[in-house]
Amino acid sequence: MNTISDTRPSIVPIKDESGIFVRKPKITDGPAMTAMVRESGILDVNSDYAYLLMCTHFSMTCAIAEKDSEHAAFVTAYIPPEQQDTLFIWQICVRPAYQRLGLGVRLINALLDRVECRHVRFVEATINPSNLASQKLFQSLAEQYGTACKTSDFFTKDLFGSSHHEDEVLYKVGPLR
Repeated sequence: MNTISDTRPSIVPIKDESGIFVRKPKITDGPAMTAMVRESGILDVNSDYAYLLMCTHFSMTCAIAEKDSEHAAFVTAYIPPEQQDTLFIWQICVRPAYQRLGLGVRLINALLDRVECRHVRFVEATINPSNLASQKLFQSLAEQYGTACKTSDFFTKDLFGSSHHEDEVLYKVGPLR
């Protein structure tokens, strides 16, 4: 049985004055991503397998921010097959020590700068009504690009079965270019 190794060319990390740099995820980042989401106490924890897939099959639309070899934040995203002009943000997780530094927007911009996202004109995500930080992030992204941030109903809470999950509102930023 073959094992997956990360043999694809790496994207050059982008380091800023704070020493935080953004890079493409590696398969070994999967467990750390799962742990970060569990630690957040806010985000839905997906399976370990899902994070491993994001680090391998979707690595070109995901990013890790780190400082001094510590994971500071990550974004998982993909381009929906039926919407090739849209980058759908699945999760953004920022460790508490790195919050309020603009890492969420920086991670999204790092993805938008990649060649794989050259056709992206819209950025979407679903956000529940109590997640004010993510709502502000998407409004900030729209302001940065001088474009609209529109919302619409997407997943209603009854779709989540017996869990106490809130509605998920679709946020759509764009057109970007």
